[in-house]
Amino acid sequence: MQRRILLAGNWKLNKNRAEAASFFEELAFFLEQQVGGAKFGANCGKFGKPIELAILPPITLIDSITKPALGLGVSLGVQNFCHQPSGAYTGEISLSQVADLQVDYVLVGHSERRQLFHEDDDLVGAKVRAAAVSPYTTILCVGEPLPVRQEHEHKDYVLDQLERDLSGADDLSRLIIAYEPIWAIGTGLNAEPADAAEMQNAIRGWLRVRRPGFAESVLILYGGSVKPENIAPYIADAGCDGALVGGASLSPASFVGMLQALIGVVEKRATGGG
Repeated sequence: MQRRILLAGNWKLNKNRAEAASFFEELAFFLEQQVGGAKFGANCGKFGKPIELAILPPITLIDSITKPALGLGVSLGVQNFCHQPSGAYTGEISLSQVADLQVDYVLVGHSERRQLFHEDDDLVGAKVRAAAVSPYTTILCVGEPLPVRQEHEHKDYVLDQLERDLSGADDLSRLIIAYEPIWAIGTGLNAEPADAAEMQNAIRGWLRVRRPGFAESVLILYGGSVKPENIAPYIADAGCDGALVGGASLSPASFVGMLQALIGVVEKRATGGG
C-alpha cells in the first residue's frame, strides 16, 4: 500500500511571533530556490508519492502564521489539548476551542508530556479517544527509555503503550503513530535505522492483529534527533512513513534540507532504486 510521507516539525516551547513570521519568509525562499516552487503543497505531484509538510508551533502563534503556512501548503497542528470538552480546567484548551484554528493535527503522548507533566497512559488514552471523534488527525507518540532498551524489552514496552493508549478508540482512520525512543530525543543520540525498522515492523504487526482494518493505512513516523544528514535511511531503509522532528525543524534551511532528502528517497523509488 502506498502511504504518503509526512515531515512534521514540533517547535515545542520555541519562537515568538516575529521569529515565526521570519521562519515562513525564509521557508518560502528556500522552497523556491531549492525545491522549485514556493507553493510546495501536500501532493508533491511531480515526485510521484505525496509528501506532506506540517508544523506544530506553540498555540499562541497559530493565528499569525496560518496564512503564510497554508499558502506554502504547510499543515498546522497543536502540541497539546485537554480531553475534556469544557469546565474548570485552568490553563487547558479543548478540542472545541481548537476548532477556532485552522489546524489538521493534534499531538498526543509526547515523552515530554509523559515525563515532565506526568501524563500516564490513562490520560493519553482519554485524549486519543477525544481526538478520534474530532476532525483532527492524531499523532500518537510512543517510545521506550534507555534502561528498557538496554534490557531488550523495548518492543513489549511500546506495544503495551499502544494497547493502553488505543483502548476504547474504535476509529483509527485518522491516527499516526510516532515512534520516538526517549533516549534519542534532544540528546544527539539516534536509534539506528535497523532499530527503527524493528519497531516499525512490530507496531505494524501489532496493528494487523489488534486493528486489522487500519493496519496498512496508519502512518508510522520516526522521531529522535532527526536532521537532514540522517533522515533518509529511516524512510528508505527502515520503512518509516516520515519523521516527527524537534530542534531541526526550527531552521528553515534544515527543514527544507530534510524535505530534499525525502524527495531523493521518493525519486529513487520512482526509478526502481529502492
